[in-house]
Order: sequence, then C-alpha cells, then structure tokens
Amino acid sequence: MFTTLVVPLDGSDFAAAALTPAAVLAGASRARLRLVGIAHTDAELAWIRDRVHDAAVTAAASTPVPVDAEVIVDPEPTDTLLAIADDPANALCFATHDRLPFAARVRQAVGSELMTRARRPFLVVGTNVHANGASDVVVALDGVDDPHPLLSVAVAWAQRLGARLRIVTVFEPVPADMRRPDHFTRHHGPPIAPEQYLATTRHEAEALGAARIATTPIADPVSAADGLVDHLASRPARLLVVGRRQGRRPLGAGVVRNVLDRVAAPLLVVNRTEQETEA
Repeated sequence: MFTTLVVPLDGSDFAAAALTPAAVLAGASRARLRLVGIAHTDAELAWIRDRVHDAAVTAAASTPVPVDAEVIVDPEPTDTLLAIADDPANALCFATHDRLPFAARVRQAVGSELMTRARRPFLVVGTNVHANGASDVVVALDGVDDPHPLLSVAVAWAQRLGARLRIVTVFEPVPADMRRPDHFTRHHGPPIAPEQYLATTRHEAEALGAARIATTPIADPVSAADGLVDHLASRPARLLVVGRRQGRRPLGAGVVRNVLDRVAAPLLVVNRTEQETEA
C-alpha cells in the first residue's frame, strides 16, 4: 500500500480542487502528502513555486500528516507523473474532466492522459466533490468482469481508512430467460440474480480480509452510471472504487466518465487492460 498521496498542481484553481480531498484522505490513512508543481517552462517556475508554497501552507494547516512540496519544469509532464505513480509507495490524486483521447491531446489535458495511461490505482476528483460526512468505501462491480482486481484494492483502502466496505452492482431489471430461469440477459449487470452475485463477492472480500461488509443491488433500467449516481445521492460514500478499461476501447471508461462530475466522493480508479477484462 501507498505511503504518500501525490497531488499534481499547475497553478490553476481546477487542479487545486484535488488538494482538500487528498489532505482528508492522507490524514485518515496516515500517509504523507506530496505536492508536485508543474511548470511547463522556466518562465513559469517562480509563479508555480509561489502557488505550490501557498498550497502547502494551506494543506499543512488542515491535515496532521507531513506535507512536502516540489516543482518540476517539463513541457510534457505526463511521463514524469506516470513515473512517480509507478512507485508502489505513491498514489496520485488529481482533478480531471476525463476528456476523450483526442480532446485530451488538443487541450494538453494532463489529468485525462494520466487516466488513460496509469498502470496503478489512482484517485480522481470531479467538480462535484465535497465533504459529505460519509465513511463507507464503496466498490462498484459490473457483474461481468473478474471482480478480484477491484475488490482487492477496495478492501485494502477500507482497511487503511478503518471504513466499512459496501459492494454494489447496478443491474437492468429484466425477467429471467425463458429456457434458462437462472440466467438473465441484461444490457448491464450480472447475468445471474444480483443477490447471488453479491453473496459470492462478499465471500471473496472476506477472504481478502474485509471485516465489515455491506452489499447493495441497485436496479436501474437505463444505465449503470445513473443507478450508481442515484444510489450515492441517497447513501453517500467517502470513496468510490471503480474499474476503467484501457486499450483499444478506452471507454470501458464510459461509466467512470459519466459518474465523475456527478458524485460527491473522490473516485479510486483501477485501470484494466482488454486482456484482463476478457480473461
């Protein structure tokens, strides 16, 4: 598990939006907080250094953990941040709109590039994140892909935060198949009864060491994203753990993109390759 939460800052108010959630999570998980200022040119260096210094002072006043700060000069900072993220001791926490790949390149959206290329779990903050008093770590499972990668990360974070783990899956409410009464053909959700699916994943979470677990099936006829957003509006989370598909179809990311700016909790994203999701 990580020992440091790393927050990239470029001097903008949008990037700074990740600072408060990161400070809260760092304090709760007893991790260090590391602010990394990104200057694209030497001409920006002094201005970025001042902004990062001010951010470090603010963060130090709001969290009991150590706060470090540094500034890098790099016209293409994504590779540098990915190298930082590859260290198992670090976990990135950044604000992003999660733009589509073409828009991300045109706008030089570092956060969107990080989301596409990061190999280790990372935290992202959307525009609607705010303190909500919730304590649960919620992991959203699609009912189709192997749940182990998400469950293992979610269990570790729940343990680190001293939180209950809530396992949810959003399913399309449809009748069972005529010829296979134990099977359901759905656009989203598990192909078996959601209660049965959640019971199985609960056992796996217990085997991974989770002590406090709740499970919730969420019926939504329209989309997994809408069901998840509505659920979290009525039952907020401290942290939402979600999977995101990398590779040729970077939009197995679709649910993440549709949820990011609509929920009050930061997202802990686990990127998965096409091979992993098809295994």
